[in-house]
Amino acid sequence: MIYLSLFNGISAGRLALSRAGIKFDKYYIAEIDKFANKVSEFHYPDNIQLGDVNNWREWGIDWSSVGLVTAGFPCQSWSLAGKQLGDKDERGKLFWTTLDIMSHVLENNPDAKFMLENVKMKKEFEEYITLHTERALGYVNKTLINSSLLSAQNRQRYYWTNFEISQPEDKGILLKDIIDDDSITNKEKSYCIDANYSKGTNLSQYFNKSRRQVVFCGAIRGRYIINGVRQDHKIKTAGLTTQRLELRNDEKTNTLTTVQKDNVVVYRACEPREHVKQSKDGLIHVANATDIKGNEQIKRIYSDAGKAPTLSTCQGGHREPKVAIRNKSKTVRSSGRNSYDRHEWDSISNCHYRKLTPTECARLQTFPDGWCENIVSNSQSYKCYGNAWTVDVIAHIFKCAYRENKYEAIRPVVNYEQSCNANI
Repeated sequence: MIYLSLFNGISAGRLALSRAGIKFDKYYIAEIDKFANKVSEFHYPDNIQLGDVNNWREWGIDWSSVGLVTAGFPCQSWSLAGKQLGDKDERGKLFWTTLDIMSHVLENNPDAKFMLENVKMKKEFEEYITLHTERALGYVNKTLINSSLLSAQNRQRYYWTNFEISQPEDKGILLKDIIDDDSITNKEKSYCIDANYSKGTNLSQYFNKSRRQVVFCGAIRGRYIINGVRQDHKIKTAGLTTQRLELRNDEKTNTLTTVQKDNVVVYRACEPREHVKQSKDGLIHVANATDIKGNEQIKRIYSDAGKAPTLSTCQGGHREPKVAIRNKSKTVRSSGRNSYDRHEWDSISNCHYRKLTPTECARLQTFPDGWCENIVSNSQSYKCYGNAWTVDVIAHIFKCAYRENKYEAIRPVVNYEQSCNANI
């Protein structure tokens, strides 16, 4: 039998089949992103590449042998985060191409199973997709699953199938479970180490030309401040001490002492939030980045004691999820569950942030470490993981499709002509 993966990405579907213990004779994939294909080809060189889904009528495959067809059709035109043009968008029209292909599969093999996947969207779109999928393919089961049940990521996705799906059991995985403790840096990559790097660098090149990586060092000093001005001569005046970060400008470290704050490496600073609590989705928004310009959402920094936000393609603009870096464990306030003391985040020596690494993003999507980042660049890895499925969720769905008890409860017929008022 054949597994046909439309919009294959980095072969999350085939990896999920392997985890579910399900084997096919041949694996056909349709994907046009060269970086995603590079990842897939590395892991599964026996995949048979079909290319663009728009050319599906030219594919020379035995349609009667297709036992499973899956498609995570492009989400940009359906997502609440996009322009919500539906199938008026060129990418949205690929929904119809997907239905054409799946309909052709079922015509040649009525026993074939299918799965469509897309983002959580407004009800109008959700009903529109369900209506037309039923019209084209017959019986459809629609299920909303949050990846947070099986990973540390809050990621709600709809799945349309011709078999019943149960909700997976919550594994209780949190962000702290996938974080690398030894990967704290102020950047994912340094600036390019060019041929003249050995001659040295300076702050002007670093700040003005984004060249010649430097590491900043400094100390946390207690200074006496009046109206923002140092007044060290009033050192005996009570209540004026302010702990602040002082940077060196000579690219040297301070003298090593037994006091930790006398010599610190500077990470990216952030502003702690006044009231911190866990959201219903399991996210703990503890601070906002102070060195990023843009909308409030991309500045959010999360505690590793909760879940991560949904991964996107993360293509620039500081869209990668950010995690708080702190030097002591979380303290639960006596006022109740999911409450956090602000003092835990308000010291500059305790509250910094960094972006999640590509490997940590792999773990959020339940891929093996290095699935992408050992093959393509970090930038492309972020994009690939953001576009991918959460592997363990898909493995769970495939287990539902091929469980030993193949009885499928048939839903009562829903009159979507009356319930769906989408004029798209």
